[in-house]
Order: sequence, then structure tokens, then C-alpha cells
Amino acid sequence: MYFPGVIGRTDSKAEGLEVEVLHTSERLWMLADEWRALETCTHDRCNVFQRFDWCWKWHDRIGKGNRLFVISVRRGGQLVSVWPLEIIRHGPVSRLCWLSHDALEYGGALIHHDCHPRDVFSAVWPVIASAPVDLVQLSAVDSTSVLHPLLGEMCLAGRKTHAFHINLAGIDGWQGWQSGLKAKTRRVRNKRFNKLSRQGKLTFSVHAGGPRYRELTGIALEWKHDWLKKRHWPANLVGDPAFRDFLDGLGRDEAGQKDGWLAAELSVDGQPVAIELGAVCGPRYLSYLGAYDPAFAKFSPGKIELAMMIRWCLENGIAIYDLLCNRSQYKADWSNCEAGVEDFDLALTLSGRVFHSIWLKRLKPALKAGLQRLPGTWRGAVFAAAGRTCAKPGRRKVKGFQNVS
Repeated sequence: MYFPGVIGRTDSKAEGLEVEVLHTSERLWMLADEWRALETCTHDRCNVFQRFDWCWKWHDRIGKGNRLFVISVRRGGQLVSVWPLEIIRHGPVSRLCWLSHDALEYGGALIHHDCHPRDVFSAVWPVIASAPVDLVQLSAVDSTSVLHPLLGEMCLAGRKTHAFHINLAGIDGWQGWQSGLKAKTRRVRNKRFNKLSRQGKLTFSVHAGGPRYRELTGIALEWKHDWLKKRHWPANLVGDPAFRDFLDGLGRDEAGQKDGWLAAELSVDGQPVAIELGAVCGPRYLSYLGAYDPAFAKFSPGKIELAMMIRWCLENGIAIYDLLCNRSQYKADWSNCEAGVEDFDLALTLSGRVFHSIWLKRLKPALKAGLQRLPGTWRGAVFAAAGRTCAKPGRRKVKGFQNVS
């Protein structure tokens, strides 16, 4: 039985572990220092979307309408695991999801590398399975995560997709990368670069914080918002001022800090024409959001910026350039490997089973596929009608049908 906020010892399979559920912002903030310390010594090294700063700022600036359900696990008083979760209500159905469900690209938990993942999972899962919700919906779990096989034992596998990677390990710098390309590919990319160069002086720079990082974040979101609206896709998240405030707060201002969020800028005569927001996490770089100035669209500035960012990664010891999920042709063209990503669901009530089997498994995929086939103006009319029907006073509409990457 689940009792909110009460610490309880777990069964013999996870002997010595203590589990607590945190529901308030105050309790979350009290965990900040221990949470940050745990981030550097976990099984899953790529934990951008499970880090305290990401989770705290999301809840503080966007997610306060949802109920916190953050699970902490201690052994001998030491914090050894954090499961950032929240309860989201969708009409009459309540779901237990990863904290920042609407914006993350990889779901997961932090588990100290000195703890066996199965022991921690055995301690945490009874709390999750007895949560006061209709459906447990744990999305976007990387197939390389230690949680992936454990969740597969307890949940129904949901949507499966792939993340696109550019594997840079073992490549001898920029020249090594260039020499590994097909001759035709190299000619096309050089021609594209030269064409844009004739418009003015090209400059590439990376900003890991400060006023320029925040300025570029705003410009990129405006470009992305206009790009989505022009194609008649909803842009609720990227158009939300709170989301800009959230991303602004992620910029790292500490000198010498390698990991964290950054903004890459390609400019012509000092004016940005392409911007990429992403995060470094150990040997991996995650490309979260890319956008370009529509006035320069015919010059493909986004692809030129991507090439320059690859060079930056090679020069800074990055082994994996992660283009994340959402299949698109440019990701297929640039990537040289893929990794599986999977959703896991568990219905706890009859309402949860109906919501999962009818909406998540059938209607939502069919509706999304149908909308993608519609002409843009028709699609826009559908979303406009849906917005008028579903909008509620005081409710923030966060996520549309497309992610921001």
C-alpha cells in the first residue's frame, strides 16, 4: 500500500534500502545538493533529463500544475537513487509520468553505480505500482539504459522508435571525419558552405551561458515557432514564454564546467542565421533544438551549422553526437548508427486500461498519421477547432503533436 511521504523499509531483495516519495517543492529543493552529487556517479551516464537543475526548473517554471511524485532511495542515509516523476491529469484519467514528460527526450532514473539496478528497482516498483493513478506511462527509455530490461519485465511495451547518433569515437579530428565521407557527399557540403560564404563572413561560436546564450535561446524559439506555424503544426511549447524562461535558466555560468547546456551559433557578418541548443553529458552531446533564419533557408544554414558543431565535438572529445528521436531525412543522412528507444505502460485501473488500449494504442497513432497526410491548411483548421473545444480557462497547453527537436 502506498502512503505519501512516509519512509518504509523494503523487502529482503533490496535489504537496507529506504524509499520516500516527495510531493512538495520544498522537499525537492532540500534534496538539491545530494541529487547533484549523485548525477556524476550513476549507471546511466547520459542523464541530462534526470538532473536536478532540469527537473527543478521544469517544475518551478512550467509544471506546477502537475503533482510531484519524486522517489528517493537511500542506503545507510546516503542518497543512491532518484526517480523524477509527476502525476498528470488528462481529463478524467491520471497518469504517472517522468517529470518534464512534455519536453524530455530520454526518460529514466538516477541509480548509483555501487547499487545493483535490480535491487533499487525491487524497492521502488511497489511504490510505483500502487501510486494513486490510472496509468503508469514511462516514455522514451533508451535501450542501453539499465532500466530498459527491468521495465520490460513489469510493463507493456509501447511505442518503439530510434534515436539517431553520429559516432565520432576513433575519428582522428576534423580531417579524419572529412576523409571518411563519400566524395559526392563532401562535394555537396563544400558547395553548400561556399554558397553561404558568398553572403558574408561566416563565424561559428559556442556559448555555454551568459547573456548571449539567453539571447540565442529566444531567437531560436522564435524561428522554431514560426517554422511550425507555417507548416500548420501546433507550437504550444516553443511559443510559451515559460518554456523560454526554462531554457534560459539551464545555461551554465560556472567557469571550467564541461557538462551542461549550450547554444551554438552560425552567423553571417555577425548576424545569426542558424542556432542549435543542446547539452554535453560526459562523452555525449545531445542536439535538443535546431532552428534557422527563414531568410537564409535556400542556403541550408542549419546543415552548415551541424557540420561545424560536429567539428566542435571532435575538438572537445565528444564521442557521440546524439540527434535524438523523431525520424527525419536529414537525421538519416547524417547519422551512422541508431539506438532503440521505447515507451513502457502499466494500467492500474479500468480507466487506465481503456485510455491505454483505445487512445494511446489506437486512436492517437491513427490521428497523428492522418494529420501528417492532410494538407497544411486543413491540418491547421483541425488543430484550431480542437483548441477551441479543449481549451480550459487557466490551463496551460504545453505539448503539441511534434517534439521540439
